Amino acid sequence: MKITLSQLNDSIQILNRIKDERIKSAKLSYQLGKLYRSAQAEFKEFIDVHMSLLREYGTPHDGNESQWDIPEEKLKEFNAKWSELLSVEVEVWGTPFKVDEIEGQLELTPAEFAILEWLIIGDEPAEAPHLRAVSA
Repeated sequence: MKITLSQLNDSIQILNRIKDERIKSAKLSYQLGKLYRSAQAEFKEFIDVHMSLLREYGTPHDGNESQWDIPEEKLKEFNAKWSELLSVEVEVWGTPFKVDEIEGQLELTPAEFAILEWLIIGDEPAEAPHLRAVSA
């Protein structure tokens, strides 16, 4: 399935947590394992490119590569390239899961569901209800 690097970047911590959970369904466990390995490989490439951008435009803060200083005159160009990188679509293994496939198997917070909207298909109504004004 195709996702953006932004979606992957936002999701990777959740996927890292899920990979260590015990899941009753062997099929779901297998599918999540394959998805995780695929996502992890793409994330590694993403980090490599991110680090090369940081090295090109900035310097490590106090010699520590976990924080970077980017000069103001280079910041606009760096941000443009960063945004461009985040918008790149990549292919990860698998297809989205239906909520009922993971129900009782995984515990996710509402925030995690929102972040993983590319991976989990909900039972949403076909169209939103229509509202109409009534006079009093």
